[in-house]
Amino acid sequence: QLLKWQYPDFQHRGSRWPALEFAIHPFVATARLVLELGGLTREETALFCFTMRRTEDAAATAAQIQLHRQRRPRATGRVGRARTVRETLSAAQSRYAAAGLKVVASTNDYADALIRAFRYTGLFSVRGARLVPAHGREADLTELLYTRPHPAPSTDAASDALQLALGEAPPIRLAEPVPLFAAYEDHTAFHAYYGAADAPTLPWEEPERFAALARSLDAHVADLRAREAHLRSGRTILSGPTLPPDIDPAQLEERVEALRGERHRLERAIFALETRSPARLREALDYYTAIQRKEVIDPPTSLEWNTWRVFLALNAAREIVPNLQLDDDLQPLNPAPGNAPDMTVDYGDFLVVVEATLRGGADQRQAEARPVTRHVLEAQRRYRDPLLGGVDRPVYGLFLAPRIHPDTANDFFVALKYRVIEREQIAALPLTLAQLTAALRPFAGSVEFAPERLERLLTSLVTAALDAETGDEWLEGVDAALRTWLAGLGATVAHANPVARPVPLPLF
Repeated sequence: QLLKWQYPDFQHRGSRWPALEFAIHPFVATARLVLELGGLTREETALFCFTMRRTEDAAATAAQIQLHRQRRPRATGRVGRARTVRETLSAAQSRYAAAGLKVVASTNDYADALIRAFRYTGLFSVRGARLVPAHGREADLTELLYTRPHPAPSTDAASDALQLALGEAPPIRLAEPVPLFAAYEDHTAFHAYYGAADAPTLPWEEPERFAALARSLDAHVADLRAREAHLRSGRTILSGPTLPPDIDPAQLEERVEALRGERHRLERAIFALETRSPARLREALDYYTAIQRKEVIDPPTSLEWNTWRVFLALNAAREIVPNLQLDDDLQPLNPAPGNAPDMTVDYGDFLVVVEATLRGGADQRQAEARPVTRHVLEAQRRYRDPLLGGVDRPVYGLFLAPRIHPDTANDFFVALKYRVIEREQIAALPLTLAQLTAALRPFAGSVEFAPERLERLLTSLVTAALDAETGDEWLEGVDAALRTWLAGLGATVAHANPVARPVPLPLF
């Protein structure tokens, strides 16, 4: 469907945007930029991709992006970088206004949707701030995007100037046009073409190549099984391919999907095993800075993913269950659904229900307070299940955010101290990301992590709530309890406690 996505088309008033002005396959043009430029950031996608009107415009767009990459580092600080972005968008708006066209200011939202659609194909992943080809899929993308001889790029004064400024010409193959489906104004013809799920045939769907793919996956899965077994036990366990010599073509697709699922499971298990080290913990704690500065693709989902990495690196839990969705490169794809916590961390004697958000304003309470307390309550009920021995083990909720809004803290405080939700004591404990980083930083060095140490901290936060009279007073107690706990570890870490406090209005 994305390969056939074109403008003009029947669904978007094709007669208003005729082929003389628009002749673009957005997926093809943008995917070529991702492939040729080593990836695209959300900012680059928003600033440059949505003003392309022809597929072959990708050549000039590549040059503009390269020029932007040269200029952007010269801007100092966040204010300087934001000014550079505004100036680039304003220049595009002015350029198109002269032709009677409009560039909307909401291209950031379009960029988010476009990046999400690209990643659902499985051909793309993320590396920090960039959308990139998924590992091992570069050849597939090249074959998919370049199916005909590559003519020389068209030239004009604007692209010539950009090429001279860069000192090099953009890649020739970026300029290849793709023919439009000409009958786009015919309702029946367009939807028959666009809705055909079996066309076009993807290169790797040919029977011989599909069988070769199955065998390659089978061999890769065998290697992963041996690697996982070695990481778990230290022993080398040989595991051979499982596919029979003659694969039944009718079962081929089902076997390939099963092998892909097994590969994903094994790679995720290996990732979890290899993440268990102080060095990986230090890396994950440092990564919170990039997330808060929004220097990554999809910061809210990246926050959940990175918090999962943090608890993996601590290497003490019996089981960690993240509820976010990962792509084939084990990069965050979708956040946890609304009916589940971001993750649960089972230490055997106690359970931690983790929720993380980038919200810090007045909407934090509305979006987070009720769901967080509900998830903790549901976990408490599961922990009392007779099938688990009927032991009433402690359940702690850990709520993480850049800032804790007083309204959120008050809701958590009341639920914990006064048992207002089904007469249960619900320990949803707020910590800022700065406080979490300060608490775990010693374990990235010489201090050895143990679950009992974490439980002592969580218990002290509960005690601080029971000793407090208000949510604001509890937040101050949380900070004091953390400092006392750090002193007990022999660590003294200065950290900010960014609580979003209400500002009183002047009396006169």
